[in-house]
Amino acid sequence: MAFLIGASACAAACVAHAPWRLSTSARDAAPIVTSVERLAEVRARAEVAAHSVEIHPDFTLTVVEFDDQGRLWSPEQVERLDRTLASEGRRTDSEGVLIVFFAHGWLHDARVCDPFVACFRAFLAEIASETAAAARVAGAGLKPPRVVGVYAGWRGRSVTEPFAQLTFWSRKHAAERIGGGELVEVLTHLDQFVRRENAGGRFAALNVIGHSFGGTMVYTALANILKARLVEALDRRGRVPADRNVVEGFGNLVVLLNPAFEASLYAPLQDLVEELGPYSRYQSPVLVVVSSETDGPNRTWFRLGRWINVLFQRTGPRSARALLTTAVGDYEPFSTHRLEAVNASRAPQLARRSACSCQLPVPELSQDEAGKLAAFLTARRDGELTERTGASQACTAGLTLGSARLVCRPGVDPSRPIWHVHAADEVVQGHSGFFTRPFLDFLRYMMIHALSKTGSGVLPEAAVR
Repeated sequence: MAFLIGASACAAACVAHAPWRLSTSARDAAPIVTSVERLAEVRARAEVAAHSVEIHPDFTLTVVEFDDQGRLWSPEQVERLDRTLASEGRRTDSEGVLIVFFAHGWLHDARVCDPFVACFRAFLAEIASETAAAARVAGAGLKPPRVVGVYAGWRGRSVTEPFAQLTFWSRKHAAERIGGGELVEVLTHLDQFVRRENAGGRFAALNVIGHSFGGTMVYTALANILKARLVEALDRRGRVPADRNVVEGFGNLVVLLNPAFEASLYAPLQDLVEELGPYSRYQSPVLVVVSSETDGPNRTWFRLGRWINVLFQRTGPRSARALLTTAVGDYEPFSTHRLEAVNASRAPQLARRSACSCQLPVPELSQDEAGKLAAFLTARRDGELTERTGASQACTAGLTLGSARLVCRPGVDPSRPIWHVHAADEVVQGHSGFFTRPFLDFLRYMMIHALSKTGSGVLPEAAVR
């Protein structure tokens, strides 16, 4: 009887398995022009809710949604994304497209005022503002790229409180199905767009970010691609100079934040990275895994659930049991860096949310930081390559990135293509508190450096003269 009562209560609390940003009407298929300020009005929010493409003054937000089986709710959302990328790339007030893909995690979805949707808008606005400031500093007629965000929505919130905490494992399985489903097609679609634009002499870049189960989705979709790129680099070893053997990765950068999948799934990639060294001094990270040192769900629920799941499984000599029960970011042997706040005595500076808005704790870009970004934008336009030697030396002693400080673990080569970063609580608070000033400063730094990456795994001869 108690089971039936509990099941009935959970059923009553279920969130509908349906898309939030999909309409079949011709009017709603077109992008809607709006702004963060307008979304403070209830009427404006209702209008935007029917559209999967929002055109803001300084950036564009698109939404692509998946069902629990990993299928797109409608290919029409991807077609709208295609049309949007084509039109935004030809704007006269910008030069090219900077794509930021974000896959949200547990307890969130794609509704207009979901906290992550609101803060993703704020993040896109911040990136647009910073690249515009950098373009002004660079001068010489350089225009900033148009920032286009792609929000991957899914049913991360499947039931309402107080039962939501019971859905951890069912949502993990849904995320794995999405990562193995049509998310692969969407990400490859974006990567091919960037490659076509770059081949035609137009600027385009792709940064992929996945949080929690969104990180699970992204890794599931890209793991085999990343393995293939590392195997290609291993095959080139000995046939080309080490400095020319740059691992290409996927897009410009992939960041997994508190990803909720077991370390055993990553272990084969780790083996390939270790076998590859020494690394090119032109190598920038292609995958960055960031794990909060105070991530409760991954450090408690995840370990407990995985311990039960693998209780009767057997392991071979290369499969330590801890790999099966520990989230990838928390597995200590993988750790390469630690990220902390410059002023750790101060309380975490978290984003402030109200209604449909999100105010990020990020001050105006300093002249020095604008100059650094301008240099990278200019280098990318001129086809220059940036050595990592100075940054590598600084990282060993501690590299200051705005309000964040990155320190390499002893014995870690900072030029390695994959990083595992442990973040202090003041940088990433718990499982979802990543909209902080130190983390956003760190993320900006990583994205800036990714812009200067070469588009080929083998550097041109001029790069090593």
